[in-house]
Amino acid sequence: MSSAALETSASTRLEITLPPATALIELQRTGLLEDWLAQRIRQELRQLHPCPETLQHRWFHQSAVSLYLREARQSLDQVVFSLIRLDDSELASELAQEIYFRLLANELDPALPGLDGSLFGHPAAAVRSSRIGPTPLGSLQPQLADRLRISRPGVPQSPFSIAQGELLIVQLEQRLPASLDPATQRRLEHTLFNDWLQLRCRSALPQLEAAAAASQEVTAQPKAAGPAIAIPLPD
Repeated sequence: MSSAALETSASTRLEITLPPATALIELQRTGLLEDWLAQRIRQELRQLHPCPETLQHRWFHQSAVSLYLREARQSLDQVVFSLIRLDDSELASELAQEIYFRLLANELDPALPGLDGSLFGHPAAAVRSSRIGPTPLGSLQPQLADRLRISRPGVPQSPFSIAQGELLIVQLEQRLPASLDPATQRRLEHTLFNDWLQLRCRSALPQLEAAAAASQEVTAQPKAAGPAIAIPLPD
């Protein structure tokens, strides 16, 4: 029998046996109690089913659909865009305006491989261009993602700053709307599972800390297995 036994045939919870007193004290000292518990839960869930994705789908399928409909769609839309970076200075501000106006007039390709500062009489490193994507909007810096959400393909956005010391000009090239395909469904289910795992570990932390404190007073059988804690499983 595994050290994490199912309480009922309906698999409503796991019983996780704590490590011996010496190990538990060391985990607390190094701040690894939550990490240890997360690893143990993952190990024991594999005893329920060798494929974690199957359990995640069973538990979080409907929640993933709801999450997608409620909030994930905008974050999962993918974009391809051109990005021009300039060092933020008084001269760079003037140069950024020049580049922006030339982009508006279609006199300049933002994805031109050789587009750098030397085209404008500046050091090459003063201007850096790249084409990025496809990448989900949710993976981008929020201000950059907001600019791209309101952009039309082929129309540059006026220069703006995200981080101190850098100006950006962005031009959306292509928008790829998200759909709840199997890959997206699995990704959302995995996200929801990780959220559940983190919540369970945090909820159990006071029990772990109390057990570690009690172990400080244990002198007999320091290598004997500790007590067990119950981890409720998703409905």
